[in-house]
Amino acid sequence: MKALNHSSVVKGYLTFSGCMALVVCLFIGMCYCFISASAYESAKVEKRSLVFDRVFSTQVDMVERVDSLYNYMSLINSNNRVNNILVQNMTSTMKMRLLDDMESMDKKDMLLYKSLLPKVNRFLTVKDSVRILEKQKNTLTADLRRCIDAEHAASRKLSLQGAKTINTNGNGN
Repeated sequence: MKALNHSSVVKGYLTFSGCMALVVCLFIGMCYCFISASAYESAKVEKRSLVFDRVFSTQVDMVERVDSLYNYMSLINSNNRVNNILVQNMTSTMKMRLLDDMESMDKKDMLLYKSLLPKVNRFLTVKDSVRILEKQKNTLTADLRRCIDAEHAASRKLSLQGAKTINTNGNGN
């Protein structure tokens, strides 16, 4: 014995089964699309992360090199035991290497350093001028001391000769 609504119940079950199969297929398709999009985005983020890490390590290297350059620049004219010309040559060489390395990098990553390096040129020029003027001052001071010593020696010699002439004239000779 079949129920009176047997065909509508079977039809309902088939509709439900079809809708359930469609929803499961749709769910599986959406999960696949989500996972593939997530993998694509993850690969893209990883690639950008590698670029960022490379730029970051380059910038850290530049910071270290600029700090080293500054430390060498602060040595110029700081001590009599330091060879100022050698330190200035090393500083200029470091600056030129820094410039060469910055030319190969992205300009927007190196804006600060590009604006800083012309100021380094000015600073090195001033330090060199100070070194040259210090050397001239020391030379002039040494010349002045030598002249003063020579003048003192000459005045002593003249006063001794004057004393001898007074002594010889005082005896009646």
